[in-house]
Amino acid sequence: MEAKYVEERKEKESRVEARDYKAVCVHKQTRVAWFQENETLVEWVNSQPLEQLLTCIGDGHSGIWKLMRQFNPWGKTREILDWFHLVENLYKVGGSNQRIYQAKKLLWQGKVDVISVMPNNSGVWRIL
Repeated sequence: MEAKYVEERKEKESRVEARDYKAVCVHKQTRVAWFQENETLVEWVNSQPLEQLLTCIGDGHSGIWKLMRQFNPWGKTREILDWFHLVENLYKVGGSNQRIYQAKKLLWQGKVDVISVMPNNSGVWRIL
């Protein structure tokens, strides 16, 4: 799920309005978006044929995770932070460029457990 503020300019007005849209992609092909209709979004997702385990990819914003937790009430959800925001957070944790490169490489390979105990100058680099 992705949330974006889209700026809309009214045709005859000079002011710009930021609108909060949320979009989802289901089954790699159906893409839909809603403007300030979170309840409708959740209802639509839950009306789709879903697997027992629904994988949700988001940007890490707490509002997005809160909405995704309402998906698939008959099954389970697995929440995954998207790659762009994961890497962005690696830079926030800090370390040398070599260290961040190594962490990115290990994460890309799915070696999350190795990353969570990477040593650094002040002990262990705990990012999870």
